[in-house]
Amino acid sequence: MRARRPGPWCLPFLFVIAVASGCYVARDAPSIPVRDGGLALDAAPPATLDASMPARDSGPRRDAGALTCDGPLPPFEGPGCRSETFECLGECTSADCSDACLAADPGCGRCLNDALVRCANPLGCQADWSVFACCAVESGACPGRSGIDLILCGASECPAELETLGTCVTEVLDMSPECEANATEACAP
Repeated sequence: MRARRPGPWCLPFLFVIAVASGCYVARDAPSIPVRDGGLALDAAPPATLDASMPARDSGPRRDAGALTCDGPLPPFEGPGCRSETFECLGECTSADCSDACLAADPGCGRCLNDALVRCANPLGCQADWSVFACCAVESGACPGRSGIDLILCGASECPAELETLGTCVTEVLDMSPECEANATEACAP
């Protein structure tokens, strides 16, 4: 049986996963010693300070939550595809043609990338997504970005991780044609 190849509109997504949610960056704050207002020791500074480390008051400590890069993509926020874009993609026979169609509708590329990765992750690509997403976030190249937008900002910082993710998504698309159908449906006008 011949393996089914993804349609030409998919090709650009598999290598950049092509045009463009992941990691939530936060860290647990250190615990604050309990001060009950009792003995005079409660008013003293913590015993771990010494003369070589000046005390700094940065205000009250806040718990920013746990650092996680291995969760599912956050909900996609953005436009889908215009009907003209799907018509254009349907007529393409090359990646260059697909690129030209998507260049005219940038939100479509983000939506299709999100739908393809979202479908591929539970079918075996979640670990590869997590490695790439954490690399992108930890590189510092993606401040304030999450989810599928990490592909845009993290591609140059984490090319090996992105290539591994792209390979996984390609393999899933070869075995699971429903991912392509789901992407088309999720991004349809």
